[in-house]
Amino acid sequence: MIGSSHAQKVKSYFVHKDSAYIVVFENQSSNINSNTQCYWNFGDGSYSSLFSPSHAYTNIGKYAVALYITDGINSDIYIDTIETNATGPACKAFFNYNISNENVQFNSLCSGVDSNTIYEWTFGTKVKVYDPNPFKSYTKGGIKTVKLKINNAFCTDSFETSIYIQPKKYISAKFSTYKIKDTVYFYETLFNQNAIHYWTFGDNSTSTQFNPVHIYKKNGTYQVCLLVNDTSTGFKEIYCDSIVLTDIPCAKADFNYTIDSNLVVFNNLSNPSMPNSYWLFGDGKESSFENPSHLYNSPGNYLVELFIYDSNSTCFQSVKKNINIASFKELFSISGKVMCNNKPVDEAIVLLIYTDSETHVVSNIDSLYLHPLDNGKYYFNNVRKGYYTIKSYVNNKSIYIGQHYPIYITGETLWENIKPIYINFNFEDADFKLPKVSEDAPTGILEGSTYTKMDSLPPNTFEILKYKNLILFKDNIVVGSNLSNSMGKFNISLKGTGVYHLYMDIPGKKNYPLQFEMIEPNLFFNSCIMYENETSTFPELNFNLNNNNISSNQTRVYPIPTSSKLTVEHSKPLTIIYIYDIHGKLVLTKNLYPMLNSNIDVQSLSAGMYILLLKDESGETFINKFIKN
Repeated sequence: MIGSSHAQKVKSYFVHKDSAYIVVFENQSSNINSNTQCYWNFGDGSYSSLFSPSHAYTNIGKYAVALYITDGINSDIYIDTIETNATGPACKAFFNYNISNENVQFNSLCSGVDSNTIYEWTFGTKVKVYDPNPFKSYTKGGIKTVKLKINNAFCTDSFETSIYIQPKKYISAKFSTYKIKDTVYFYETLFNQNAIHYWTFGDNSTSTQFNPVHIYKKNGTYQVCLLVNDTSTGFKEIYCDSIVLTDIPCAKADFNYTIDSNLVVFNNLSNPSMPNSYWLFGDGKESSFENPSHLYNSPGNYLVELFIYDSNSTCFQSVKKNINIASFKELFSISGKVMCNNKPVDEAIVLLIYTDSETHVVSNIDSLYLHPLDNGKYYFNNVRKGYYTIKSYVNNKSIYIGQHYPIYITGETLWENIKPIYINFNFEDADFKLPKVSEDAPTGILEGSTYTKMDSLPPNTFEILKYKNLILFKDNIVVGSNLSNSMGKFNISLKGTGVYHLYMDIPGKKNYPLQFEMIEPNLFFNSCIMYENETSTFPELNFNLNNNNISSNQTRVYPIPTSSKLTVEHSKPLTIIYIYDIHGKLVLTKNLYPMLNSNIDVQSLSAGMYILLLKDESGETFINKFIKN
């Protein structure tokens, strides 16, 4: 069946503006695109294919002007009468032509010319021909613009028109089809070697292949069209035909999976893709995600079943497969949301901290920076069994800075009061609702700096502490909170008279508060200094994990878990690698000749989690972690 349909047909229309004998035409046609072609007849024997041309009339009078437009399928014409009140130049440029295949003989029919008149022809390129009656041979068909300009001592005039050269037809857009259920094979009648092919399959899919194969998702009638464009001759042709499909099943449920220890990642291969998926993992757990991941708690054989169905439950399919969890490593995940005022936080930091249930030995083993696109959601993966706590707080970029104070996952504000949680299963929805500070009106300002006094430093010398949480109490209620900046500076609003206690909370350390009393409102305290007085269990790592300049996104560490060799790849040449155990003890140092990647022998290390501290040739520090079997 030959034919095609467009959503909207082209509509021809124009307006004009007179300036002496020159008329400016403005094309206001609708439903046009880059493929739309325009043809103007100015009513005085002159023509143009420009979109919005101007035309000079040589005689006063009325002229019927027509605009014909076409997109190759639909066309329209609009005619309007114009009137000119001034005459054009004394000379008049005009010509006619005779077309024979791709050859054209042009004949000058100009008036007001003499033997000194210069004839200048252009044929749509920058090349000019100076001949009263030139001969032109075209190599490619289509619409061609021809312009003649004459010039003598008395006047100058020009005439422009469009001619059509019939392209040579060496191609055909016709095609045949062969159907196998949901698969349709398309075969073009001719090879069309020099042609550009453009297929539309009637289901919003397209192709530019020669003899394409297309898979349909459901039964129905589809209007298929092929447009071929012969680039060597300019010949174009479009052909459309309807195909009817009745043998496509509503769906075929299928999936595959990859196993990494006790973690299984499922890939839904159902065809066509259904809007609803439901998984039974064989261990009493379920999921409605399209491509879920599942962590099994013990080795064994599990029967996994996938159900797929559409929104109306008119199409319902299922498939079952057995999977075997042969080995088992106790790796878990922790995830949740950080909320302020019952809304996801915009900018925040979340720390995962390894602890000891008796002595609270600590090291920060992972940290995350949440940004607005995270919608408050955090994830920690590959967490080994053991005692942990998690801390969250807003950073200096957050709109909530100073309004909400930090908190540990079990609800404590200060490290000295924490109750570690024992991780031996996946923690989901481990959510934070960061508490608000007291909303009393501020009556004063407290400004200060944070420093540390380390055993390795000379007496009476100190180092700046960056990005540390300051929490202000009054009558055992949090009335202020802030985060020291990159220079260790902070400021907190004071709220009324009374006795205040200022704490600097550092995971793994008990810090003694600074006590002071505000006896008059509207006071300004400055030069307040908070010291970290005790040597941290893991000072360097604690510092780095809280430092915004530390990054891991430029480093790749694999395989994880590993049993012998660990490969480290970095965007810049590395110079040194430190490995610390979970308690912060340095267990391995490797100096490197600057290189982008390195293989490290970790076979001698005992099983557990380790932290990598890397330095590259620019002096920057990067951090990663890995697990040793």
